[in-house]
Amino acid sequence: MCPSYQVTRKEKHSTRGRARLLLEMLRGEVITDGWQSTEVRDALDLCLSCKGCKSDCPVDVDMATYKAEFLHHHYAGRVRPAAHYSMDICRSRPDWRPWHPDW
Repeated sequence: MCPSYQVTRKEKHSTRGRARLLLEMLRGEVITDGWQSTEVRDALDLCLSCKGCKSDCPVDVDMATYKAEFLHHHYAGRVRPAAHYSMDICRSRPDWRPWHPDW
């Protein structure tokens, strides 16, 4: 079961809720913003990409892959938030990662 759903107990943070939001986004009837939808982005924000949903779901829904695909389209041609770049900075700057020399 999804860890973020276990904590919040909100339907939009369950695998079913997130999959439903993506379906509504692709249909364009309820969510009309398409890939720029803030509702879908906010629902996927708590997804930890742990792939627990894939092992629990009878139809193997892999929300981590869907999240990566959505974020790719959502930020296409736009600057991502600074937190998205933090790991890249740590990898490219050896002086910023003194806690793990082999990283």
